[in-house]
Amino acid sequence: RFNTAEFHGDEVLALRNISKSYGEKNLFSGISLKVEGGERIALIGDNGTGKSTLIKIIVNLLRPTAGRVTLDDKE
Repeated sequence: RFNTAEFHGDEVLALRNISKSYGEKNLFSGISLKVEGGERIALIGDNGTGKSTLIKIIVNLLRPTAGRVTLDDKE
């Protein structure tokens, strides 16, 4: 069982013009997103389109080729 936290309006995640390339292969580019407290999101896409890579960038396991991630981890 998970407890729920009530918070709304605070920016908890922001992606600004995120891109990721491996050498000549451009996996994705120009991803921008803002998630506020209380919102739920889903990451959907075909295999090999970079979903896991994007998650790794968000949690700081990988660095983006370009762009900036702001994650408010106030826990």
